[in-house]
Amino acid sequence: SSPDLVVTILLLNPIYTGRTGSLSCGLEKSRRPFGLDTHATRASFVRAMGWGTGVGKKEVLNPAAGDVVICGNSDEHPFHGKLVLIDVSGLGHRASKHGAAEVVRMGTSAQQQDYVRKQIASVAAEGGYPVLVLDGRGYPPKLDTRSTRREKAEAARQEAEAAARLGKTKEAADAWKRAAGPQEPFWHALLEECLRNEVLFIVSPYEADAQLVSLANELGERAIIWAAANDSDLVAFGGTDVIYDWDPFVRSYRRVRLLDDILGKVVGDRSFVGWTYDRFLIFTILSGNDYFKNLPDHALSRVSTEARAAARRLR
Repeated sequence: SSPDLVVTILLLNPIYTGRTGSLSCGLEKSRRPFGLDTHATRASFVRAMGWGTGVGKKEVLNPAAGDVVICGNSDEHPFHGKLVLIDVSGLGHRASKHGAAEVVRMGTSAQQQDYVRKQIASVAAEGGYPVLVLDGRGYPPKLDTRSTRREKAEAARQEAEAAARLGKTKEAADAWKRAAGPQEPFWHALLEECLRNEVLFIVSPYEADAQLVSLANELGERAIIWAAANDSDLVAFGGTDVIYDWDPFVRSYRRVRLLDDILGKVVGDRSFVGWTYDRFLIFTILSGNDYFKNLPDHALSRVSTEARAAARRLR
């Protein structure tokens, strides 16, 4: 988002002012996001299709959470009665693959907007109160990552156009999806709907990850984070209660509690017994994430092994 857009959104948003009480006052207004019948939404929902590379989630968070939980018809979902803090940038990226060619050419598509609308409505269908948390300015340590992603997206766009000219439909479709990402027209459309339907949102000063965890800490038991991008960095930031892999179609999810499920436990073949959060944070940084490149030849397994060896030497 541009700085001007960030300022505009903050001025237009009368619900969240940075105080817990003022965020809570909008609860009743977010029961039916975008005017949808949330009870009907659950029944008719159509399924959508390392640390920084996904290895952290696959090898640590998933085993820590255990099997995917599938809610029965009478089961209460962890969203129920909570302010659900949503990493909406993750939703925007996933949604951009729907109508991808139009997203690249026009900045958004009806399919992209509809996908996000249904995902947000699914939170209210479970009795939660959606709070959209957006990225703000580019975070300086991540600017190189953003630049690299833009270059890859541009290369994919050129590849898609070349394949389309040659009539290679499948190759073009795959390339359009790699080129697509949330752009300014999508964010404007989304936030206009939020304002029109009184859905809560906040724009972060920089990265949404830090804002999500800060809000969760401020609100305590009244809030829970939904990692819509399935981003393991949220746990590294100190997210102590995070929902992953939410599938509204089958009502399934994983729930990761950092203090209960990882620290002090054996997770898979890795022991976090005796670990503090600080040691865990160093572990994620040395393994590599969006903000720090890993040390040469130091992926998750090697860092984990060396951390255990260092702990033994300190005893």
